[in-house]
Amino acid sequence: MNFGKKQKKLSNPYLISYLSFALLCCVALTIIFLYINVQNVKRDQALQNRDKLLLITKDLEQQMDTFNNINLQISITKAYQPFYFKMNKYYEQTLLKDFPQYRSYSPLSDEYFLYYFGEESIFHSDGFTIRLDIYLENLKKEERQTLKQMLNQRENITRILPVHDCFYIFTPIWISNIEAAPTAMLVFVINNDTLNSRFQTVSGGLNGSLALYSGTKFLYTNQADAFSLNQKKILSGSTENEFFSVYFLPDYSNTSVFNIFPLHVLLILAVIIFCLSTGIIFAYHSYKPIQTIIRKYRQTLNLSEEAHFKNEMDEINYMMDSILQNNITANTQLEQKQEILRIQILQLLINGRYSFDVQPYLNQVKLFFPGPYFFVINISFNKQEEGPGRDFFVELKGLIEQLSEPREGKYVYGLLNPEQKHIYVMCSIMAPDKAYELTENVQDLAESFEYEPVIGRGNVYTDLSKLSASYLEALDNVHKSVLPHKDSGLEAQKTIYEQNELYRISGALSYGNKEAAGEALNGYIQNIENSNLSILMQQYIFTNFLSEITRVAREYHIELSHQSLSLIIAAKNIKNFKEAAESIIYDFCSKFLQQKNRIMEDESYRVFQYVNEHFSDYELSIEKVAEVLKTNTAFVRTAVREHTGKNYKDYLIFLRIDYAKDLLVKEKMTVAEVCQKVGYSNISYFIKAFKACTGVTPANWRRG
Repeated sequence: MNFGKKQKKLSNPYLISYLSFALLCCVALTIIFLYINVQNVKRDQALQNRDKLLLITKDLEQQMDTFNNINLQISITKAYQPFYFKMNKYYEQTLLKDFPQYRSYSPLSDEYFLYYFGEESIFHSDGFTIRLDIYLENLKKEERQTLKQMLNQRENITRILPVHDCFYIFTPIWISNIEAAPTAMLVFVINNDTLNSRFQTVSGGLNGSLALYSGTKFLYTNQADAFSLNQKKILSGSTENEFFSVYFLPDYSNTSVFNIFPLHVLLILAVIIFCLSTGIIFAYHSYKPIQTIIRKYRQTLNLSEEAHFKNEMDEINYMMDSILQNNITANTQLEQKQEILRIQILQLLINGRYSFDVQPYLNQVKLFFPGPYFFVINISFNKQEEGPGRDFFVELKGLIEQLSEPREGKYVYGLLNPEQKHIYVMCSIMAPDKAYELTENVQDLAESFEYEPVIGRGNVYTDLSKLSASYLEALDNVHKSVLPHKDSGLEAQKTIYEQNELYRISGALSYGNKEAAGEALNGYIQNIENSNLSILMQQYIFTNFLSEITRVAREYHIELSHQSLSLIIAAKNIKNFKEAAESIIYDFCSKFLQQKNRIMEDESYRVFQYVNEHFSDYELSIEKVAEVLKTNTAFVRTAVREHTGKNYKDYLIFLRIDYAKDLLVKEKMTVAEVCQKVGYSNISYFIKAFKACTGVTPANWRRG
C-alpha cells in the first residue's frame, strides 16, 4: 500500500523528553539534598538553643535560691531584729554596714532594700536609710501605688512587679519566730540590662528574641516590644517550680544553614551523570515498541495516500485519531438506537401495553421505576395559536428529567408529543404525599417560559401496569382544565393546606399575646376560605386546630373551658369555627396572664425579697425568716438557693459584706460603725468575715 511520500524522519522524539526529565530529577535531588542539609543544620541549632534555654532556667533557679538564702540569713541575724536596732542608733549603723555585703551574692541584683511593715523608711543596699516616698518618686503614680500595695501584703508568697526598665521581686521575711505573719519585705531590683547581660553570659550568646514571664505576667524582653507566643518556632523553658518561664524565638536570618563539603559536590555530579545516562538509555528503548506497532498496523488501516508524517510518532497519532473517530461514530449510532428504544418502551407504558416481558429492557435503556407509587402529569400548550417548536419541548423535557432524585426514590421521565403540543411526565415515587410536591415542581418549570401551560395530573397507583389509567386521567383533567395553572386550578385541587398560620397562632399563645394570635387566626381563616375545601376536609382542619390549641394548653398547664372546646367541635362552617376560635384564644390568653401574675407572687419570691430587704437586721437567722413569713426553714433554704445559687448563710454574708464595701468607700464611718450598720454586733467577727470575702481587712480595703 502506498502511504504517500514521507518526509525525512526526525531524531528520536523521546530523547528530549527523557533528558528533560533526567535534568528535573537532578534538580529535584539537589534540592532535596540541600533541604536535608539545611534541616540538619537547623535541628542542630535548635538543640543548641534548647540547651542554652535550659542553662538560663537553671541559672534563674540558682538566683532565686540565692535570694531565698539572703532572706533566710537576714531573718536569723540578730542585727535585723526590730527591737534590737531600734534601741540604739549604733546598732542601726551596724545593720547599715552589714546590709551591703549581700550585693556580691547574686550577679542579677546589686540593688535591694529592706522594708519593715508599718515603717516609713527603708534600708537600702548602698548602706543608708531613705523614706519610701522619696525612693519611689521616680516611678509613675500607678506604679508607686501598686508597689506600696505589694509591700504591705503580709502573705508568705514571693511576688513580682514589672516596671518600664526593671522588675521587683518581693520576698516576705519572718524576723521574729513569734510572729504569725511576715514582719518585713526584702525587695530585689532586677535591671533589664543586667538580666540581658546575664542571659548572654550563661548561654554563651543567643541570636534571637528572648522574653521572660512569671506565670502570665510579662517581665522582660530583649526587643522593643513583646512578641507573640503563638508562633511555631518559639522555644520555651520553665523553672522547676514554674515561677519563671523563658521564651526564645531564634533568628536564622544571619546564620549560615549550608554546610557542603567537596565530597557532597562530587556525589551530586555523579548523580547528574547517572540520571542523564539513564534518560538516554530509556529514550532509545522506549522508542522501539512504537516502531514495532507502526510496522504491525500499517497494513491493516486504510490510510490516506496523501498523508505525510514527520516521524513514527506523527504517524501513530494519525492512526489513533482514525480509530477514535470510528468509535465516536459507532457510539453515536448506538445512543440514537437506545433513545428510540427508550421512547418506544415509554409509549408502551402509557398505552397500557406493559408486561413482564418489558421489564428486562428498562434497565438496559436506563429507565428506573422502583415505585411503589406511579402517576402521570400531562403538560399541554394547546392554548397558543403559534405554539413552541420542537427545540422548546426537548429543552423542557431535559429540565423536567433533572427533577429525578435517586437517593429519595424519585424518578421522572418525559415523553414528547410536539405535534399535539403535549409532554407526558411519568413519575415513580416512594410515598404518595410526594405527588403534589413533584407536580408543583413540574408546573413551576413549565411556567418559567413565555408560553402558558395547562397542567393535568392523574391519580396515584401502586401498580406500574396502571400507569396508562393515570395517563388517561391526566388527559381528562387537562381537557376539563382541572389544573390550568398554579394560580387557580392547581390551588383548587390542594388537599394539604398550609399550617404556617396555625403555628403562628400557637407561637403567639405561648407568649399570651392575644393581638398576635388574633391576627394569625385571620390569616388562617383566609387560607381555608381560599382553598375551596370539601366539608370533610374542613372538619379535619377544625380538628387539627383544636389538637394544636389543647397541646399548647397542656404545655402551660392551662385548663380551657368546656364551652369553648364544644363550640370548636360543633362548628359546621367557617363562620362558626372563627367565632369559636376567637373565644378559645381569649379564654387561653386571660388564663395565661392570670397564671403569670400568680407566679410573680410566688412564696419563693417573697422569701428572696424579704432577705434582700432585711439582711442588715441583727440576728436575721433562718428561723426568724421562716417565723416572719410563716413557713419552714427548709423552704427558706430552697427559695434562697433557687434565686441565688448560694446557701442561706453564704448569701447573707455576701449581702452584708457587699454593703460594707460601699459604706467604707462612700461614707466617712469607722469600721465599728460599718460593722453595726450591716448587721454585725461583733467587730472581730466582721473583720474576719470581710477578709475571708475580699482578701483584705476593712481598713486596707478603704486605703486601697
